[in-house]
Amino acid sequence: MTRPRVHDHRPRHQQIAAELRDLIMRGELSPGAQLPSTAQLVERYGAANATIQHALKALKDEGFLDSRVGKGVYVRDRQPFVIAAAYLVPAPGRFRYRLLTVETVVPPADIADGLRLESGATAVVRTRFSSTTTSPLSCPRRATPSRSPPRHSPFPSGRR
Repeated sequence: MTRPRVHDHRPRHQQIAAELRDLIMRGELSPGAQLPSTAQLVERYGAANATIQHALKALKDEGFLDSRVGKGVYVRDRQPFVIAAAYLVPAPGRFRYRLLTVETVVPPADIADGLRLESGATAVVRTRFSSTTTSPLSCPRRATPSRSPPRHSPFPSGRR
């Protein structure tokens, strides 16, 4: 998949952390997977060792990665439950939103508990990409309980 090139004004360590976070959240770096070595990441991103370390520290602090002394850096077995805490007031024409996916899934037990779902119940997960006219903002995933369709149509003659 080719990504559109957008000029990103964030510091380089934040850009690298965002790319690694995206790989983890999309499953391309699966739970328990070992990340490439720091030297390999330096080469891949064309960044200084300190920049890579700063990016990895941010992901560790967010709960996406674990370090094992003498072994390496690994994707955590469970992704953190992420809650967006920032809100930007939209200016007309300045923000763009694109719905990427909508899936019906049986969520993990901790998410099901948070949504107050019974065991085996489904949730709808929506992934949306947000950006300004100059830089990407976020790609959050939001889960909401699935709702069964009504047994009787509220519309005359069964139309919807």
